[in-house]
Amino acid sequence: MILQALTNLAIIRQVVMATAMTICLFPEVTAQQVRPEKPPLKIGFLIADRKNTAAKDGAELAILKANETAGPQGQRFKLAVRSMEGPWGAGADQAVELIFEEKVCALAGSHDGRNAHLVEQAATKSEVVFCSAWSGDPTLSQAFVPWFFNFAPNHNQQAGALVDIIFTKAKTTKLLVITDLEYDSESALKAFLNSIRETGKPVPESLKISGTEADWQAIRNSNPDAVLLFTGTRMALKIISLVRQNKKFPAFYAPVSVLNEDEIPVKDFRSFENVVFLSPEYWDHLKASPFREEFRRTYGYEPGMVAAYAYDAVLTLTQAIRRSGKGRENIQGALTGISVNGVSGDFRFDKTGNRTGTLAPYRIINSKPVRMKN
Repeated sequence: MILQALTNLAIIRQVVMATAMTICLFPEVTAQQVRPEKPPLKIGFLIADRKNTAAKDGAELAILKANETAGPQGQRFKLAVRSMEGPWGAGADQAVELIFEEKVCALAGSHDGRNAHLVEQAATKSEVVFCSAWSGDPTLSQAFVPWFFNFAPNHNQQAGALVDIIFTKAKTTKLLVITDLEYDSESALKAFLNSIRETGKPVPESLKISGTEADWQAIRNSNPDAVLLFTGTRMALKIISLVRQNKKFPAFYAPVSVLNEDEIPVKDFRSFENVVFLSPEYWDHLKASPFREEFRRTYGYEPGMVAAYAYDAVLTLTQAIRRSGKGRENIQGALTGISVNGVSGDFRFDKTGNRTGTLAPYRIINSKPVRMKN
């Protein structure tokens, strides 16, 4: 037994000496093996409901892109997604849960203006950056909250461009503006009418519709040179179909929010043939084509502006965090001075967090958005 114990002791000594030599000869290998991996930083992402797959997929693709490299500090990211479905105010609860339970370092979201205001309030009270990636409601930035950044052009910016396209370039004399009952539709109409008044032009006729037979009859009885649609996607499709069935072919105009790929797939844009949309430069931007190809490979369908805005918002957040660190004030400061070369176009943020950049008219030709010449 004594001999066996001595033999075992000799074996243990050899193992210990071999381990010590390995540590001396390969200290960097050992250090890497024992160094704990940093937990991923969470970015909260809010969608209007579970059907908004384009926004969620765009945001998740941005996380995948950001995590292709760990960055100088080895930092990776994770998306925490919440739906704002439910009774009014549920969106605020979801934002609060993301901030205080999930411990997200920033918020982004793709939803209408009313829900965006709920998220903005939660972000303001907790001083968390909030990046809105869909609504054009200008009052979001008029609260002068330093934590707010909008990745979509607001309705005031769109209104001025639409007035120029419709009246100056197209020489329209009789315009009919149609809105539905959605919050953002009302906001867009208000901005457009204010812009019209500033030019001194006559205020155009407007119809607010809910889809009743009386609404359709009012549209049939109208005889405009052009129709401007501040409606949801499905309502816009019904109006265009109705007018064209009536053998009336006025010009149609709309903001790019009508081209919502969660409502109408990009492959079905033929339904909007010859309609003119005001849009950022996504449809012909150099970075957009590789993004669309990667998105199609990953998710199996064509992305539009919903996915593009969400992708730009989340990827820009990861870049700002890697540049400045995860401190909330640091992230806010980094976004304030950042220049974004995004898939939706090139832009910066003004002092109130609004996106600044090019807006251009695109006409749907052979089912594809084609930029119109000036």
